[in-house]
Amino acid sequence: MLTEIKRVRWQTLLLCVVLHNALKPLLLSEAFVRVTMPLRDALGGVLSVTVLTYLVELVLLLGLLRFAEGLRLRDLGLDRRHLLNAAIFVTLLWGLKQIALWLATRVFAPVAPDPWLLRHLGDAAFWGRLVEVWFGAALFEEVFYRGFLLMQLFLLAEHRWPHRRGLTLGLSVVLTQAYFGLNHLQAGVSFGLHGSMLAAYVMQVSLVGVFLAFVFLRTGNLFLAIGIHALLNHPLPLFASSVDPALVVLAQAGVLLFAWPWMYRVYDEVFTMQPAFAPPGVLRSGTSR
Repeated sequence: MLTEIKRVRWQTLLLCVVLHNALKPLLLSEAFVRVTMPLRDALGGVLSVTVLTYLVELVLLLGLLRFAEGLRLRDLGLDRRHLLNAAIFVTLLWGLKQIALWLATRVFAPVAPDPWLLRHLGDAAFWGRLVEVWFGAALFEEVFYRGFLLMQLFLLAEHRWPHRRGLTLGLSVVLTQAYFGLNHLQAGVSFGLHGSMLAAYVMQVSLVGVFLAFVFLRTGNLFLAIGIHALLNHPLPLFASSVDPALVVLAQAGVLLFAWPWMYRVYDEVFTMQPAFAPPGVLRSGTSR
């Protein structure tokens, strides 16, 4: 994966970070809300201001990197060869989570459908929430913080210190995901958090970022990280349960990562995993295109 990614100049990396922080207040301003209101009304509320904010910034980021550095989507982790693998495993995680919640609900209380799902299934709020989760935070944050910042900082550091790959990778993960957590300060304040609670929230977000970075580095599949991110933000449980669905997703994703090499060896053809692991031009061991 690392050998296929094109390295950008450090000036471009710094420019993207500056623009990210400069665009945030602009895209959250009342002016942006007013400008996008006709589009949101025309779509029946399926696209929220949050989704449009992330999509506008993502388009600007992709345009800048394409124009300034000639980066492809693949250089940002968006390799279409990995999309099917991610769809299979995200669907598997979601299904296993429902089974776990159903079993937990049967032990502690009568089984009942999730009230939010019953109340909103079929209306614009339901689909708007799904669009916001998948094409808002999950998509943009994985591309920017994991696919771009993490990988480019590591490639720049490795170019400077080529014999310290483990150290540079570890520092790149820590620095980029700490930055990811700090960029959620405003969200924490909007939740009414202050002092130690706000610091704990930022730390929690940073640790989730580290986990998602590990998902990407372990599998080479950013689409899988996007899917797990979306399930953590909105697990979409079918059953009401006292167990936090996001914790179930986190635990099951951890098991998936632990078993990933074994699953590749045993189920490579069933899950079509070859593109995520094989070198370019190789379909399976000893066979070239």
